[in-house]
Amino acid sequence: MSAVRSTDWKRIWVRLPRLLLIFIFERSFIMPSATQAVVTKKNPFWLPKNRYYELKYFCLQFWDWQKRRAQLDGMATRENREPTEQEAIERAELSEKIQKVMTCCTLAAHQYDEILLTGVTKGLSYDAMSVKKVLPIARDAYYVIYRKFFWILDSSRK
Repeated sequence: MSAVRSTDWKRIWVRLPRLLLIFIFERSFIMPSATQAVVTKKNPFWLPKNRYYELKYFCLQFWDWQKRRAQLDGMATRENREPTEQEAIERAELSEKIQKVMTCCTLAAHQYDEILLTGVTKGLSYDAMSVKKVLPIARDAYYVIYRKFFWILDSSRK
């Protein structure tokens, strides 16, 4: 075995912060149970844990709905095919779900609705989003509007 040169250590040391960020970012996707969904009942935006998870997984389907609606739009524009009643009903349901999520984001945080929409629909934590870009909102403030979003979504889906 050859001895490790000092230039190898320098290369590792320079890349270390980036490697740590990648490890933390990927670990948040591998172990989703690391984040706790438990909020005390004293919080004004409290939801039961199972209801929170139901709403969370409802939001994670957002991009699938977008893709399916785009497919249905493409079917309607073909020359040789008329949109059927079933496709029109499905498109209306998808549009309603997409609009509901977007409206709740706007109601929860008008200024930060795009950041909230990204976090809610992609399942990203504040830390994971802040690795990609600088966020104009503090961590605690983000999680307040995050909980408010799910509380508004819960009341709109009842």
